[in-house]
Amino acid sequence: MPQADLSSENVRIYEDGRMVGLTPHADKMIRLLWLNSPQSIEWRRLWIRIVKLAKEHDGGLFSQLMGYPDDLPDLSKLNPPSNSKPEGIEQCYHELHQRGELPSTYLY
Repeated sequence: MPQADLSSENVRIYEDGRMVGLTPHADKMIRLLWLNSPQSIEWRRLWIRIVKLAKEHDGGLFSQLMGYPDDLPDLSKLNPPSNSKPEGIEQCYHELHQRGELPSTYLY
């Protein structure tokens, strides 16, 4: 699954905008998708700067950029044909938010 290869456990993004794979699969995906093209690096560097400036000077904008959405899905209301990990529902972001355990932002 490509998106799993590019999860935070498998990649590092540096302030200069470079993305580095920490696993062979992540490294391969970065190359195949051209995620370190000059345009991608520049775009990433720009957004890193925007988020830093918002954190330092505009808390509301920072929350808007890095916060969780208000409409997190309630996985407990879904009825999939099978669920091999029902205990995972208790750790979903919706449930963490309901219990007041979800951080206010994704990072930082």
